[in-house]
This record gives sequence, structure tokens and C-alpha cells, in this order.
Amino acid sequence: MLEKPTNVSEFFNLFLKVLSYLALILGPFFFCAGAWLYYSADGLSGNAVEVEALVIAVEERRGDSGTVYRPTFEAELSNGDHVQYTGNTWVAPKPHEPGDTVSAYYDEASGIIRSRAMLEQFQFMGRIFMAIGGIIAILGVGAWVRRRFFAKKLD
Repeated sequence: MLEKPTNVSEFFNLFLKVLSYLALILGPFFFCAGAWLYYSADGLSGNAVEVEALVIAVEERRGDSGTVYRPTFEAELSNGDHVQYTGNTWVAPKPHEPGDTVSAYYDEASGIIRSRAMLEQFQFMGRIFMAIGGIIAILGVGAWVRRRFFAKKLD
């Protein structure tokens, strides 16, 4: 399998070999996670109707990397009914202030209300993850091809 390196040069070569295999695994993982973020947000806005939503409250709690927020929305539907929604998604930075009226999407099948700003934030993060995953995968494939086909054979 992998032999212990005996000098710095062997260590560096072993490190690059392991790094290329790691990139081959993590690149597609990051790309798929980003695609899921992007298209799940896009799917909601495609199946939902646009409404004006009132931000009733914004809960906050301490997360791993700072304060995260979760707004509660209320929207009036075209038939006059009022619906409220507090999601299970906590976001940072704070997307809205209580009392704000925001452009949002309401999905009647699931009852979800998400503001346009939150959807755009999810799509932006999805694009970032897809770009990072694509770059990592390309670098991993390049390193693997280089090692496999173009490296000097030591005999």
C-alpha cells in the first residue's frame, strides 16, 4: 500500500499523491452539494407563487460561527387567507428586520414561504460550492493524469 517516506522528497511525493486522490473525492462532493443548494432554492421559486410577505419576527441564536437568524413570515393569499411560516432554516447575515414587507415565494403544497433575498443567498452559496468543487475536481484529475501517464518511471 503506502510505504513510510524516508526523506523529505518521498514525503512530498506521497503527500501529493494522497492530495490528488482526496481532490478526486471532495471535488464532486462539493459540486453536488452546491448543485443541491442552487437547484433546491430554484425549484421552490419555480413551483411557488410570488407574494408580499410581512416579517413578523426574527429569532436569533448562537451558532457555531456566530449568530444565525430565522424569520417568521406572514402572507396574504389572493383568496384573502393569511398564512404564517417559520422555517427550519437558520441563516446569517440577518436577512430582514421585523416589520419589513418583502418579496417572497409561497409554495402552497408545502406551506413554505421564503423571501427572494434568502433564495438568492442560497443560490449564491450554491454557485460558490459548485465552482470550488469543479476547480478541486479538475485539479485532482489533472494531478492523477500527470502521475499516471506523465510521471517518470523509477526502475
